[in-house]
Amino acid sequence: MKKIVTIFSLNLHDALDSRGRSFVWFLLAVINPLTLLIFWQGAFAEQSISLSGWNSSSITSYYLLLMLTSTLLHVHIEEEVAEYDIKEGKLSTYLLKPFSYLGFKFLTEFPYRLLQTSFAVLIFIAISIFYPRLLGIDLTFQNITWLIPVFMLAYGISFLFKMIIGLITFWMTDYHGLQELVFVTLLVLAGFVMPIEFYPQFISKFAYMTPFPYMIYYPVLVLQGKLLPFELAKLLLNQLLWVSLLYLIYRSLWVKGIKKYTAIGI
Repeated sequence: MKKIVTIFSLNLHDALDSRGRSFVWFLLAVINPLTLLIFWQGAFAEQSISLSGWNSSSITSYYLLLMLTSTLLHVHIEEEVAEYDIKEGKLSTYLLKPFSYLGFKFLTEFPYRLLQTSFAVLIFIAISIFYPRLLGIDLTFQNITWLIPVFMLAYGISFLFKMIIGLITFWMTDYHGLQELVFVTLLVLAGFVMPIEFYPQFISKFAYMTPFPYMIYYPVLVLQGKLLPFELAKLLLNQLLWVSLLYLIYRSLWVKGIKKYTAIGI
């Protein structure tokens, strides 16, 4: 436990030192939801419409909550794993330490997620004071009870998936094409562009078969109170399955990839 606290404290210190850069990345992350919110507000303003139970108020709260949720749950560890650790050879330093590489990366990334989430929370406090109806958060005791494990498992899915993307660099000379493909896929299938149920049926069915909705989309719906108890139980089960599957994939890639690692660097 002392090792964990020490590593987390050091990484938190690093995150606070680069808080200016983190704030810029936070601003970039909120541009997409706010831009799409403006689009949907214009669409609903043209005529009184309701899509699958969504209206102007619920779509507004969706994108505002998406902004908050994504700052915490959208992990960005893959570039550090691919570029610095594998390509430049810094992975060697982790191999010599009595602590798992996965644990190191978790404690490296999590302080940055907390820092960027703090920026989003400040914005939400301001919105809750001046425009409380825009948020549309249903924080009953029952929802809070479900929310904690849902967010923990969503973070686990996001983190393990991005670690897997980083480890694929063991078999690639340049991973940037894969990184861009993953970025676009997440935009569409994790609910960044619009609620997944707005998509044509064949796309939404495919999305629900992937881990992406369980990272961002469903946590937002839980905050909105849109899921019934049996749907929440099903959600947790699916998240557990994805965490287990992604961890097994990570372990397999780690064991095979470490045998290819040469630490040549650039």
